[in-house]
Parts: sequence; structure tokens; C-alpha cells
Amino acid sequence: MSVKFRADGLSAAIITPMHADGSLNLSLIEPYFQRLVSLKIQNFYITGTSGEFPSLTVAERKEILETWVTVARKHSFKGKLIAHIGSACLKDSQELAIHAKKTGADAIAAVCPYYLVPIRVDSMLNYFVKLTSVVPDFPFYYYHFPATTKCPVNLITFLEQAVEKIPSFVGLKFTDRDMDLFEKATKVNGGSLQVMAGFDDTYADILQLGFRDTVFGSLSSMSGPFHRMNAIMDDASIVNKSEKLEVEKKRIDDLMKLVNKYALYGITACLKDLCKISGLDLGTHRAPLMSLNEEDVKNFKKDLEAIGYFEWNV
Repeated sequence: MSVKFRADGLSAAIITPMHADGSLNLSLIEPYFQRLVSLKIQNFYITGTSGEFPSLTVAERKEILETWVTVARKHSFKGKLIAHIGSACLKDSQELAIHAKKTGADAIAAVCPYYLVPIRVDSMLNYFVKLTSVVPDFPFYYYHFPATTKCPVNLITFLEQAVEKIPSFVGLKFTDRDMDLFEKATKVNGGSLQVMAGFDDTYADILQLGFRDTVFGSLSSMSGPFHRMNAIMDDASIVNKSEKLEVEKKRIDDLMKLVNKYALYGITACLKDLCKISGLDLGTHRAPLMSLNEEDVKNFKKDLEAIGYFEWNV
């Protein structure tokens, strides 16, 4: 590990805007960007799970990243753009990695290959060494999401070996609720890796462990509780921080319970529906994902009103 890089603070897991027929709607990226900036989101994680990456072609993933980079430069954005380039095909990921660097992204990230999942640390390490070798000096994050990838490789063993074998390895997106494992990951190689929480409802937990870096799917719709939690941690006059953090944590928990309730076509689909209800219409989904019907949207909105979402979401 020789490359130094960080994407500090709140990073949004970017949703891919689409037309009614499921084609890309790149014209929505600029207003989407402006919305995120208004919510004080610091970095953008592009074409990840929230962006429906498995349903996108390589060419589409390139188009999306190019548009985000163009918009970010136009508005002199100071944050970081992380391009998720993971796939089930090594050659596709290598092509996307080269493109990300050439286009002007700040870093890349990749989930482990799925379907043909590595089951030993040596095969997993070999895969990522080959992937990153095409851009050896470009910051790389591992995307840890075992509930989806079903990767059985011991995370800490992988991290300990990856810092030795991958010069560009700078951290990981930790989409897992095992806080003991999160804490262990933060201590690998003397704490040199940036560990970014991936589950929105773990934010209070990582704050109390002394960390703030995230990649959250809900940030396209809601940032208020996260900013208020940071303010609580920064306010030296607040003695009982846990009590005040719990208020904001409950709001996030309440929201995520509703997201799970209305995730009739999956969490990714529901988060895009939540954006629309929150005033940011990013269009429909690509099959196999589907949007909620009008009745479900009406009930979702009613339940959101019941938890006070529209009063505290920003």
C-alpha cells in the first residue's frame, strides 16, 4: 500500500436516472448533483448497487461517469468522485478502471466477483491484484457486501494481505452490520485503511467508535439526521451525547423500516421511489426492478408523514 487517498465524510451512493423505457436519462444528473450539493453531501459513489450497476452495460457505465465528471467540473466541485467498476467479468472491470482514471474520477471501487465467487483468500487477492494492475497508482476501495455477494473469504485476512499486495489499496466500503468486524477493519495495518460504512442505520454506531466516513443510499433523499449527529459529536457542551444521538438514530431506523416494508422490488428500487416522494424524480427502474404502483406510493407517503419524515429529512 503506497497510494494515499481519502474521501472524508458523507458520500452518497448515486442512483442512476432513467426514462420510462429504462434507458439512461443523463439530463437529470446536473439537477441531481445540485440537489446533493444543497444537502451538503461531500462525495459521490457512482454506479454502485444504488445505481443498478449489474443491469448496466459497460458503455452505459462509462457514459454515466463521464456525465458526473463533466457536471462536477462545471460546478467546481471540491469533493471526490468514486467510480464503482466491479462486475462479474475481470476484463469489464479492468476496462472500466482504465476509463475511470482517464475520465477524471478520483478513485475506483469494486465488489468481489459474484456468481463465480472466490472462496479462498488467495483467489480473491489474485483477482484484485489483476484488476488494479491496469491502473496501479489509482486509489482503490474494496466493496465489502457479503449479504449480496455471498463471499465467504475472511475479511480481515484479505485486508491484511491486500495492503501488502495492492499498492493502490486505500480502504473499503463496509456494507455490513457487524460492528466488531468494522472496528477490526479500522485497525488493519495500523489503521491506514479508510473504512466507509455502507448501511445507513449504523451511523450512530460508527460515530461512537470515532469514525464518520460513509457511502449511504438514503443520502439522495435525506441528510438531516446525519448532519445533526455530526453536530452533536462536535459540540463539547453536550455531555450525554448518546441520548441525543438516539433521537436521530431512531429517525433513521424508522425510515429504513419503511424502506424495507415498501421494498416490494428490492431496496435499490425503493430508494429511487423514496427520492421521487422526496421531490427528486429520477425516473423508473430497469428490469428486473420495478417502481411501486400508485397505491403503494400513496401508502408509503402516508407512512412517511406518520414518522415526521418531511419535517426532519433535510
